[in-house]
Amino acid sequence: MGAHFNLLQIDEMKKWILLDNQFTLTIFCNPNMVLYIKNIDQLLDLSNKGGMLRPTKKCKVPLFGQAWFNHKSITNIISMSELMDKYRVTFVSQKEDS
Repeated sequence: MGAHFNLLQIDEMKKWILLDNQFTLTIFCNPNMVLYIKNIDQLLDLSNKGGMLRPTKKCKVPLFGQAWFNHKSITNIISMSELMDKYRVTFVSQKEDS
């Protein structure tokens, strides 16, 4: 099943922060949510259902720490595994694992 978004929805998604239990890294696209965006020499090829993304910047996310930054990403994603390395995470799974 595919998802289709129009440009208005994509602009709204840049205001969201998603917690993803399948993503292995944290990446932000909204410069208003982060501090200290800087270019880096480190290369990363990020492949997902939307295609290939090559972030070349890192930033600081308040109360989280360092993350990747790419303005072409359609939303801001916090990796659950990276969050669990920093904080205790709990959730209720009585109905489903979500």
